[in-house]
Amino acid sequence: MQNSKPVIFIGAGDAICGEAIRIFAKASTIPIVLADTDEDALRRVAASLLPDRHVTIRKVDLFDPNALRSVIADAALVIQGAQPYYRTSTPVLTVCIDAKVPYLDYSDDVHSTQESLALHERAKKEGV
Repeated sequence: MQNSKPVIFIGAGDAICGEAIRIFAKASTIPIVLADTDEDALRRVAASLLPDRHVTIRKVDLFDPNALRSVIADAALVIQGAQPYYRTSTPVLTVCIDAKVPYLDYSDDVHSTQESLALHERAKKEGV
């Protein structure tokens, strides 16, 4: 699967996202990209994975649409785990829709869930 598109984890330095990454890494050979503003946290998460698991880390400001677009280009899927969700979900989801990249988050925040649902029709129109 070396040539397959990667799964991008946004907010990968977060503890909850880190657990999702570890579970995914054990269950799949799909390439993984860890993205966050904190490079030290990214290195710790990468080091906690299986030793033979190739992982790429990318520092990114998710409030910079161009930087985020660069990180998620050609992704198979973006998993949004950056907190606080009420601030981070919409910027990530909007860039994913623009780039036509599938999006997943596990937010339990009512506000961000409502904003995501409000973008659903746009995502359908864009074929995402």
